[in-house]
Formats: sequence, C-alpha cells, structure tokens
Amino acid sequence: MFKTSFGMYSPVDFETYKKIKKIKAAINVSQLKAARFYKWQKKMPHNRKSPEPKVCDLFFDKKEKQGYHFGSWDKTLRAYERIYYTTEYYTISDLAKDYRILWNQIKYVRVNPDDLPDITIPDNLDDIYEKSKEYVDNYSSKQKV
Repeated sequence: MFKTSFGMYSPVDFETYKKIKKIKAAINVSQLKAARFYKWQKKMPHNRKSPEPKVCDLFFDKKEKQGYHFGSWDKTLRAYERIYYTTEYYTISDLAKDYRILWNQIKYVRVNPDDLPDITIPDNLDDIYEKSKEYVDNYSSKQKV
C-alpha cells in the first residue's frame, strides 16, 4: 500500500504499481499493432508498402478464419461461383484479460486506507514485466518524431 501525492491510497506497493502499469502499456501497444495489422491485411498485396506489423504473441493469439465471396456467374450451374479464402486475425489472450482486470482493481484509489480490497498479485509478474518492458521500449524507439 502506498499513499499518492493527492492523499489517496493504492492497494499495492509502488514498485508493483509501476510494473502493472508497464504491462498495461504493453497490452495497449499490442492492441494498436493488432489494429494496424487489420488495416494492413485489408489492402491488396501489391498495395502493401510496409512490412507486416508484428503483434506481441504474449497478449494476443493469432487465429485463422475461412470465408468466401461471390465471383462470376456460372451458366452451367446457374449460380455464382464461390471464391474461398483464408484470413488471419488476432484475439486477446487470457493473460491480457487478467492483467486488465488487475489494473482496474488497483487504479481506483481510495481515500480511506481501511477500504482497500485484498489484491492477489500473480506469481509470473516479474517475467511478464521484463517481456513487456522490452516490447514497449522497442516500440517507442521505432516511433517517428
């Protein structure tokens, strides 16, 4: 538990708070890159000038989905032919969902220290923090100024 500069309390110590905040930043960066991937994938292959955006596989799972669209009219079948394709998409992982819930539990600080909830910190916090820190630092160093 630590007291903020505004006189409010947080249920975890300051170091743990900073670690969870960095993990949440990595989740947000991953979500941004997933959105860039969707935008990149919608373009035709000859119009993709940039390489495929890399999404952090720690927080997002890559899946495939099959679909089809209608092509030209087939006179013998008297129907439109179906053109099948496979597309990839990302879903948020359970780990990212758990850390978002954890962030929502600690970010709302209370005025009374007796009202603080009991927070269970995951055992793998340090490992996830190191990977998240590396991911966010690599992302921010590649930003255009």
